[in-house]
Amino acid sequence: MKLFAKILSALLVLIMCISAVGCGGDGKDKAMKNDNPAVSNDTRTKVGDKIILGKYEQNGDAGSPEDISWTVIKVEEGRALLLADKCLAYIGFHDAYEEFSWADSSIRDWLNGTFYTKAFSDEEKALIRRTQIENDKNYVFAVGEDNVTTDLVFLLSLDEAKELLDENNITGVPTENVKKTSKLTHGNKSCNWWLRTPGASNMKTVAVGYNGIINVSGLRGDIAEAGIRPCIWYSTETNAEAVKKPYTFAELAKAQIGDKVLMGKYDSDANEENGAEDIVWTVVAAEYGKKLLVADNALEAKTYHAQLDEDINWKDASLRSWLNSGFMNKAFTADEKAKISTSTVLTKDINGGEDISVYNQLFVLSAEELVKYFPERTDRMITPTATAIANGVYIDPMYGTCDYWLRDAGTTAGNGAYAYYYGDANPAGALARSTFIGVRPAMWVID
Repeated sequence: MKLFAKILSALLVLIMCISAVGCGGDGKDKAMKNDNPAVSNDTRTKVGDKIILGKYEQNGDAGSPEDISWTVIKVEEGRALLLADKCLAYIGFHDAYEEFSWADSSIRDWLNGTFYTKAFSDEEKALIRRTQIENDKNYVFAVGEDNVTTDLVFLLSLDEAKELLDENNITGVPTENVKKTSKLTHGNKSCNWWLRTPGASNMKTVAVGYNGIINVSGLRGDIAEAGIRPCIWYSTETNAEAVKKPYTFAELAKAQIGDKVLMGKYDSDANEENGAEDIVWTVVAAEYGKKLLVADNALEAKTYHAQLDEDINWKDASLRSWLNSGFMNKAFTADEKAKISTSTVLTKDINGGEDISVYNQLFVLSAEELVKYFPERTDRMITPTATAIANGVYIDPMYGTCDYWLRDAGTTAGNGAYAYYYGDANPAGALARSTFIGVRPAMWVID
């Protein structure tokens, strides 16, 4: 009987081995490789997957930036929530001594401005979903208010961290660059990192400790520094469905509000020897067979008006003259010029009189239009081209964005209004002869 049992046991082992070989493997589960992480679909994306998307300086050698590794922490229909595996930066949550929330924090501006612009290519940006984010108050300390923001890049909330993370991924790990450039308080193996929920006061924000324990009371956002682990909602649709390339000039009639359009060329890399580059515009309005296009970048550095004039307005501004002559003739072909509509725009009378009507083909937005067409402040933040920087546009070192002229005369005599690098309008303006402010053209074009 014992001999029979041994023979039966041996046969069972042999059958199991043959079955394993017959299944085409060594019996071990193999991680599925995604040869193109920027292209995915629902059947292949699951919680725990690693995805490579974007590049950011991480090894501290000041050379080419390294690939960013993300972990899928939640999957919904058509999209996945990604959390950066490492703390890519180590900075404060807010840059001023004042009460703040996620909605008006400087870290939100940085993530949706500088980081988003630097880290992702145009194709990768097309896969990042702009999403309404629910921001709950701190219920332990009854601090803050429930609200909703719309973001491309954000930080986890307290509830999301508790729900979606575990002991394997909650501890913040600094990159080599963070280790070299930051003063970490508990050695180099791990670090604190920010969440977006308010702490015990409106000057504190909840953070995950270096030991992986959540500090619900929080850290002072204006003086403390902590790691940044960005989050994004990533499209899990196929490439053809998710990536929408800019429309060409020939395809202008197909473009809808929110779409990108390539029209005209202007030097943007500060190297005229290699020819001019395409100008990228966003469609922000459409009416009566016309579309309003606004440039995505500050294309040049120019004064609002070249002469000292306390009564200067858009009608007489040298910037208006340059846009409708020098810039227009340089940037557009004859066919493109024929599509640019001559439109009436209004500019405020600084003396309190009626608005002034001015005919233009090219112009810059007014403060009112800026808020109308870009209601989210982070959407008003733009980067200057290399040419604009070379010609004098000031670029903010934290955000990587710049000021740009608006159409309104400044409420201070002799000034032109402009948009700050962080997206708000400055109606008082800057001296009209200032040369550090960028130009962001706009135009109505015929379908």
